[in-house]
Amino acid sequence: MKLSISYKHVEAQKPVEAEVERHISKLEKLLQSYSPDLVQLHGTFAKNPRTDAKSCTLNLSLPTGTLHATGTGESVRTSCKKAFGELVAQVKKASREAAERLRVEAETADRKHRSAFLNQRTAKIANLSGLVRLASGSCRWWRLRASYNEKFTP
Repeated sequence: MKLSISYKHVEAQKPVEAEVERHISKLEKLLQSYSPDLVQLHGTFAKNPRTDAKSCTLNLSLPTGTLHATGTGESVRTSCKKAFGELVAQVKKASREAAERLRVEAETADRKHRSAFLNQRTAKIANLSGLVRLASGSCRWWRLRASYNEKFTP
């Protein structure tokens, strides 16, 4: 994972770096399916001079899209925790949605495969039992019935 962090008017950077490393290790566990070179995390820690509130803004760039999260709190650590919590929730939601899409695609492919197999099987049974298809494609007449009608009609 490529990481870049910027600090705007924030003095205590060492405790923040330890907190960020802890959250990044959790995030990397969730992003194991992606190549580490393709994942980028950009973070910005800032202090609002008017309210003295600290904010943390995170942008996670993945091959499938970009996720954004923001956390605001009394301390840099609190804002970091909120922002990473929001980002982890978004990653989990995106993973669930991707898994659901894959499941639906697999079920659709399986249904198509089963349908093709049943069509082939029905055609084999129809050929074995003497089913005659009309030009319109309907399967209403049996060869046996036709031969029965020929024998017993005057």
